[in-house]
Amino acid sequence: MTVLPFDDDEYGDQCAAPDGRPAALTLRCYLPDDEDDRQAVAAMYADYLREGFRETGEAPPGAAVDLRLDTILSCWEGDVVGFASVHTAVWEVDTLYVAPAHRRRGVARALLTAVDRWARGQDRGRGVKARVPVSPAADALLAELGIPKAEYCESDLDTWRAIGDSQLDAIRSDCEHGEDWPADFCTPCYDGWAQQGAEAQVQRHQEDVESLRRMRAEKALRTD
Repeated sequence: MTVLPFDDDEYGDQCAAPDGRPAALTLRCYLPDDEDDRQAVAAMYADYLREGFRETGEAPPGAAVDLRLDTILSCWEGDVVGFASVHTAVWEVDTLYVAPAHRRRGVARALLTAVDRWARGQDRGRGVKARVPVSPAADALLAELGIPKAEYCESDLDTWRAIGDSQLDAIRSDCEHGEDWPADFCTPCYDGWAQQGAEAQVQRHQEDVESLRRMRAEKALRTD
């Protein structure tokens, strides 16, 4: 379990609640054993996949949870409203997402500021990079915070596109709705796939975490 090296209470001052009061914003680690966390992240990641496809026509890159990632949650009045998944081996933000109802309130700023501070606290002399598809608004925020974008290498993009294309082809072949969205692609079928894929990723991560725990416990027994 990662312990975040910052006081999450300070980030409430950066955000405004709907009535103008400082928001009760907290940042914490994702807990794979917590059912509420799993449901919240699966729902937001599914929305990330849906929004990304509607904007680009491709399944967007990036993961919400993975053994190579540390996932940080942003909670507003106790509810999970955003997340950032961070590849701490190279200190790059793999995926960043904030629920639409909580955008333009400083939630993304708080997540990026905290992660950048975390990276700078590792005696590495520099902060985090953002390895995420970004919008013009996000571009402006990254520039304001001084966070550079990390480009996907071409081989990574080719691999991701190949996986995405095969998944999209499978959805097309199974679709019985006959809608044109786009190129005979069906909105309900893609949305359903996004939800199922997000839930599967979260479930697979939980299983991987449990497997890793068992392996570590068995190793500890052998060395005692």
